[in-house]
Amino acid sequence: MSFPGRSTRWTVGDVIGASTSKQPDVRLAKKWIQDCRDKHPHHRCSAFTDVPLSTRVLDVRPSPGLNHVRLVLTNRSQGRYITLSYRWGDPSKMPIKLTQDTLERLRNGISVDSLPRTFQDAVTVTRNLGYRYLWIDSLCILQDSVEDWQKAVIEMPDIYNHAELNICGPAAADCTAGFLHDRKLSPESKAVHVSWRISQGRSRQTLRLIYRGYLPDSGEPPHSEPNSALATRGWILQERLLSQRMLYFGSRNMYWECNTYSSYETLHFPLSNESKLRNEVAKMSFNKPSSGGPNAPTFGWRWTWYEMLGTYSTMDLSFQTDKLVAISAMAQRFSGVLQDEYLAGLWRSELFKGLSWDVNPMQPQKHALPKPPTAHSPSPYIAPSWSWASSTMKTDHHNATRTWVHNPGETAEIVAIAVTPVSNDNPYGSIVPGSSITLCSPSFEVRITLRPFDINILGESDHFKHLKRWKAYHRSHREEHHSSEDIELGTFFPDHEFQGADDATHELICLPIGLFSEKKKGSMTLQSTPASAFALVVEKIPGEQADKYRRRGLLFDEGLAIYGVKDERVLLRRLLQTNRRELGLFEIV
Repeated sequence: MSFPGRSTRWTVGDVIGASTSKQPDVRLAKKWIQDCRDKHPHHRCSAFTDVPLSTRVLDVRPSPGLNHVRLVLTNRSQGRYITLSYRWGDPSKMPIKLTQDTLERLRNGISVDSLPRTFQDAVTVTRNLGYRYLWIDSLCILQDSVEDWQKAVIEMPDIYNHAELNICGPAAADCTAGFLHDRKLSPESKAVHVSWRISQGRSRQTLRLIYRGYLPDSGEPPHSEPNSALATRGWILQERLLSQRMLYFGSRNMYWECNTYSSYETLHFPLSNESKLRNEVAKMSFNKPSSGGPNAPTFGWRWTWYEMLGTYSTMDLSFQTDKLVAISAMAQRFSGVLQDEYLAGLWRSELFKGLSWDVNPMQPQKHALPKPPTAHSPSPYIAPSWSWASSTMKTDHHNATRTWVHNPGETAEIVAIAVTPVSNDNPYGSIVPGSSITLCSPSFEVRITLRPFDINILGESDHFKHLKRWKAYHRSHREEHHSSEDIELGTFFPDHEFQGADDATHELICLPIGLFSEKKKGSMTLQSTPASAFALVVEKIPGEQADKYRRRGLLFDEGLAIYGVKDERVLLRRLLQTNRRELGLFEIV
């Protein structure tokens, strides 16, 4: 079966089992929706009920004799609707979008044929699934109004979460590509030819049976869209995670994802937790309110947050200044669960843990480390240097999920936080330049020097041959012997490129922020690993009238046994008493 109104060369019949046509089967999509409505628990997949509609939606109900859609102002009336996730592509190729000039035209109704192909396909799907209303950002948000856009950003959690379904064409490179195409056969598809001759006839007929389904012997789960154009888009991540249900129209397969199961057109049974197998952030349900108040266990949610940030940092944004905005809807939802204050991408209750992000050179990166901003070459302001959002690289947040055995307040204390959002109505979005935290902390000078990786340990992969490893040292003065020695502190993970020759030494300032230890399974029992230390590495910003600093990276001490100290607290005190300055205030911007 294909979508009504679409030309197709196939007529699908039930030859052996359920067949898969060259176009998606609307009957199967309706069955997935029905199963979710009737069988899935409502604390995971919300009930199908009328909800307040967004400020504007598209009414896709065709007028008599006309294939039109119409923009309607809802006045927050109740109804049911679906949303579309897509990739804009080149804005100049967008034939129409909502502006002050096109508002009246869209309200009067426009021909579906005048819309870009992806929007046309979305209208077709909406109608054939039995829905009246469709929400598309470029046609429902005024694109020439900053005020309207900021308002929509605040409403984004509800827009996607309240929608009964979010549809997506993962192979569509932009809004002109569409997604209701004849599907390609997978390279793994199995074909069998059956020939027969009709009684007393001379011609021979041939039937080609193709199995496009999941092969259990492959040892792999069904795949989502390979090389999806949407998988790398930053805005799409929160749209997927906020949506109760996702219906994907891939180039080879139609598939479904909700907060309970994943289903595939080529698979005869649903899967749970399948997103983990695809190395994607698992969908989560915010339907069940957090219980227990601020002291309720939230470790699982925090772990999910940091996992999500690692994925988000690999995605692309057309405008890097959207870095905080494009994840702000998820931050708003997490804030309600965690009962915590959001500060430029970090949570106030565990700010030191949030500061322990790094740019790990062992992780594949899309480009080289950027140069640090200077007065002569400033970068567009995105976030303060202490926030992961300030980095254009893939950031790693596993340090924040470890068990910290040291209270940072014993050596460092956050005495001031100045984070001001651009809009007072949205504390989760963009922030004004100059946002800062001030640490009262001991410190010591460190020298950062390039050291090669041990290829014998890392292997011969070409990826490792180009890695740089920075080591940190500090000089300990031994007054009784009138001498000094360099002590290796550990590995330094820079946030930015360092200028100068590879053998150059860079003088920076180290601010310890914590120690952690992990439990690892031994032969009989769980054994604690040696504690490891973290420290922020900062530099004074030249030319500032007041002492202001910016983060340059994270110092990680991988093992403390080299110091001959068993007690981690004794070690930290020893380090801090070695050639340290007096406690000082460090405003990091």
